[in-house]
Amino acid sequence: MVLELVIPLVFALLLSSFLLWRFFSFNTMVTVLFIMVSAVLGGFCEHQWRFVNWLMVLFS
Repeated sequence: MVLELVIPLVFALLLSSFLLWRFFSFNTMVTVLFIMVSAVLGGFCEHQWRFVNWLMVLFS
């Protein structure tokens, strides 16, 4: 159950980090990744299902 949610999130983070690394500077990538990880953790704590659904729509 949890694994089905974690795998797409990890894949989305890896894909976005690769794209950011490819087209932007390293500092930009670190900043955006930090924001995304914070948003994911905050979303799981407060609005788990709604946030996950939003991420699925965003990255699908």
